[in-house]
Amino acid sequence: RRLHAFQQAGHQAVLIIGDYTAQVGDPSGRDKSRAALSAEQTKRFASTYLEQVGHTIDLKKTEVRYNSEWFNRFTAADFLKLTMAVSANTILKHDTFRQRLDRGLPLGMHELLYPLLQGYDSVAVEADIELGGNDQKFSLLTGRDVQAAYGLERQDIILFDYLVGTDGKEKMSKTAGNTIAIEESANEMYGKVMSIP
Repeated sequence: RRLHAFQQAGHQAVLIIGDYTAQVGDPSGRDKSRAALSAEQTKRFASTYLEQVGHTIDLKKTEVRYNSEWFNRFTAADFLKLTMAVSANTILKHDTFRQRLDRGLPLGMHELLYPLLQGYDSVAVEADIELGGNDQKFSLLTGRDVQAAYGLERQDIILFDYLVGTDGKEKMSKTAGNTIAIEESANEMYGKVMSIP
């Protein structure tokens, strides 16, 4: 809805589908890594995601980009250059990472690097504003640092609260299995809404 409001105000909306980073497995904000998806799974999820988001934003006026466009061309040298954009100290300050380390829980190197990959998305599309959920604050701020390292002006970020899922506790997500899907019937939606504590 916020992206649609920007479109109505005359801005060029760029919707990034993280098909490459989904295959890496992003940090879940929980005690363990989120499983990486296959290329086939990411394509299937992306197509249904676009169908759903098309109910809210004007896809004809939206620039849809897949981050595999730039990451599939990355060399080892490109990747090492990206890792120089932010210090390990900065990455390890992330609450989720620090808590897992303090509790002796595993933390994959790919998870530590994920904010850099997400940050590079902002470089690739030369973003001037990025919208995201409150749980994405660290990655969006990292994007600002990555942009500066690549000689770009730092984007502004706008954060939003997430909808609470049908369990009444966690954010609504497929991973948590607590969603009310846009494609569901009105009766299903109503029943799920009424079941929220």
